[in-house]
Amino acid sequence: MKKSFDTFEYIKDLGKDLIRDFEKSAKTTHPHSVGDGREKSAINKLKDILPAGVGVGSGFVIDSYGNISSQCDIIIYEKNLCLKFNNGDERNRYYNCESVIAVGEVKSDIRKKELLDTLQKMKKIKNLKRYTKNDNSFRGYLTTQGLIGTDDEKIDQKNKSLDQIFTFLICNSFKMSIDKIIEEIKLINYQKYEYINCIISVDGKFISYAKCENNIYYSRLGANDSDTITYSQIDYSFSMLLKLIFHTINCGRTVSYNPNIYICDNSNYASINYQF
Repeated sequence: MKKSFDTFEYIKDLGKDLIRDFEKSAKTTHPHSVGDGREKSAINKLKDILPAGVGVGSGFVIDSYGNISSQCDIIIYEKNLCLKFNNGDERNRYYNCESVIAVGEVKSDIRKKELLDTLQKMKKIKNLKRYTKNDNSFRGYLTTQGLIGTDDEKIDQKNKSLDQIFTFLICNSFKMSIDKIIEEIKLINYQKYEYINCIISVDGKFISYAKCENNIYYSRLGANDSDTITYSQIDYSFSMLLKLIFHTINCGRTVSYNPNIYICDNSNYASINYQF
């Protein structure tokens, strides 16, 4: 019997389990089997690590303006507040963007095609628009309590990284060089707010953004244009990813809670005008 429990090794193994289980579900002949068997076990372990009130699922993210994401492998959301529209299976749930905290893509290995597909998916996530009538009104995740801030504290998804949905890519290993991955990211020439937050491999590679050496930024927002993208070799890369997700949960902001925009049509919404 083990005399001690190594939390770092547990989390490292959890990252590997997630990839193995998504690989397994991808090989099945049934198109909607994600969420069954071992994959569900790994997802449940991830749920257990995250704070109470945080859910983990798969599906699509939507906004109230008619925009929709591509299908997403991992959606981390406010369990008690998120509206989940279900078409009959867990893989095809639709989550409102106001209550989505983070979105991730899981790949076995990363080649150019998988990289570019994922970057495009995450760009669509970043462009989903959270509805608000007042940019000065915001709240922290996992609470319905709205706050009114100063003009400097306005919600701004395009310029404040903690007002965005956090996005990530996790894989088993990179099948292209680090230099080539960084080159491909730079070539896509997105707006700064549209870039994925981080890319990791469970064998210890971590790609994010930096303003100067060893100064890792949360997103490309705020980082310099020159030498922005940085690579690190980290033994516990999945632990680093979880650290960033926890940071998003604890410090991130979203708009005031208002589910009516998805429940009522515009004419009814104007007359009901509930306050939360």
